[in-house]
Amino acid sequence: TMEADAGLKASEYEQERAQAQAVLTTAMDSLPAEDRLIVSMRFFDGQSVADIARALRLEQKPLYRRLERCLGLLRERLQANGVTPQSVQGLLAGGER
Repeated sequence: TMEADAGLKASEYEQERAQAQAVLTTAMDSLPAEDRLIVSMRFFDGQSVADIARALRLEQKPLYRRLERCLGLLRERLQANGVTPQSVQGLLAGGER
């Protein structure tokens, strides 16, 4: 039935989302503490790079490069563990951290 198919799809989605969450958590934990804080402030708290630079007393311009480097490392770890950009989008859309 359509309800069974929808339930199966929802279950597959939740399983994929849980895997993506676990991989993201492990990847974030591999970053140095200040880098984890920067990434969290930017993407989970929605703060601007300028606000983060002020709050942490860091220079803004190098912070952009540092953030890009962190994101590159996270992207590599996620992809190496089979997490697709689509599952990350789903994770972010779900609002979990």
